[in-house]
Amino acid sequence: MTASTIIEARDVTAAYENVRARTRLTALSDVDLDIGEGEFVAIVGPSGCGKTTFLNMVAGFIKPVAGTLKVRGAEVTGPGADRAMVFQDYALLPWRTVERNVRFGVEMRAGGQAKAELGAHPEYISGDGFHPSSAGYRRIADLVLDTLRRHDPALAR
Repeated sequence: MTASTIIEARDVTAAYENVRARTRLTALSDVDLDIGEGEFVAIVGPSGCGKTTFLNMVAGFIKPVAGTLKVRGAEVTGPGADRAMVFQDYALLPWRTVERNVRFGVEMRAGGQAKAELGAHPEYISGDGFHPSSAGYRRIADLVLDTLRRHDPALAR
């Protein structure tokens, strides 16, 4: 790892256990990867090759069965406020505005203190002209939450 390495994977293997069948599906095997600060990386491959599995490990949602995975020099042991993930599927309430959807997520993390905290970042909350079921609306909500987390990690708790 260099001083500017953000993500470091060494001999990372991920697998899913089928306890009933007593089998193991290896999703990734012996992955070595360094991603430096400011780099733009695309993980490309066919469905089922382990792209999302790797991202889930970086997010801390699943643990590798072998190897080490570090973010900014610290081993990933679970989800953390220093990382965010935009999921493939959306979990928005279509009857709420972007602001109210974002507020709902922040309220769940911040113990009801979202009103004052969101008020400190009004420039990130928009969505005018987007229908609640549109992809643009959903992306705005995801990006607003990610931006808020980056500016105030307490909101990600």
